[in-house]
Amino acid sequence: MTKLHYGSVDSDGIRIQYYMTGEEKPPILLVHGFSDNGFCWNRIPVHLARIYNVVVMDTRGHGFSGCGDEPFTPEDEARDMLTLVKELNLQKPVIMGHSHGASIAASAAANYADVFAGVVLIDPPWGERFAKQTEAERQKRADEWRTGIRKMKALTHDELILLGKQTNPTWDDSEFFQWAQSKFQMQDKAFLAIAKEGQPWQELMAKIKCPGLLMTGNPEKGALITPELVEEARHIWKKMETLHFPDAGHNIHRESYREFLNGLDPFLKRIRRANV
Repeated sequence: MTKLHYGSVDSDGIRIQYYMTGEEKPPILLVHGFSDNGFCWNRIPVHLARIYNVVVMDTRGHGFSGCGDEPFTPEDEARDMLTLVKELNLQKPVIMGHSHGASIAASAAANYADVFAGVVLIDPPWGERFAKQTEAERQKRADEWRTGIRKMKALTHDELILLGKQTNPTWDDSEFFQWAQSKFQMQDKAFLAIAKEGQPWQELMAKIKCPGLLMTGNPEKGALITPELVEEARHIWKKMETLHFPDAGHNIHRESYREFLNGLDPFLKRIRRANV
């Protein structure tokens, strides 16, 4: 059975919690989406641990990580990731992020181009609906998120699990315990991440040197990345591959779990062979 090690690093005075399998295998670092925690990757680390040293982190204000008092961007959280990579002495890890975690992963791959072997982005929050938001609109969005999470926290754990099952009927039952737990763990200051604008995604893509995989879902089912954005991205990031999951929305790894792994594994295998 795979053993799980855990600990924390100090990044600019902020505690960043991590968990890892810790074996002498190629490293892969997983970055969860907004309002989740590291354990919300659920079955995926167990699958990857056969071949990889799997490291998952709680991002700022999530799980057991700390959070500062000032608004922060994916670029700030990418520095948290870099600190983790250095402290754990991870050699050329692959990074994989979902949603806000994909923005963090993209920022890390762009701004620390020689550190990472590859990057997997699962439906990052990119596009005109985010890029053209004013500061007031971003603050309104943060307030709406905060209100929604507070309503969830007013429920019992069992009630929140039931709500999760009702709103996400295609997810496996194993997803909901940690999904609910992550909402109770969220700190109010985590919403500072929404209020501050990060780098435009086009600028990030233009700086990424490592191979990448962009996973997209169906916008009619709630996915964020549109076909038009994918076409624009192809012209910017020449080393980017894409996979589309028509039966999934924003949570591709939860809604199309088997198909997700069937697409992920060959990409990771190619990265692994290229770095032998």
